[in-house]
Amino acid sequence: MTIFEPITGRYVAVNGARTYFDEAGEGVPIVCIHPGATDSRIYRHSSAVAC
Repeated sequence: MTIFEPITGRYVAVNGARTYFDEAGEGVPIVCIHPGATDSRIYRHSSAVAC
């Protein structure tokens, strides 16, 4: 069974637009931009090995 770190969802204002992001773990931040009709869940299994 794979155990995932807890994810904290947050919002930040960027150039006047409210933008959502997920935060988990520690270390150097990475930015993953999901395509089209998907959401951040497509990165859930790869985020543990991204670095």
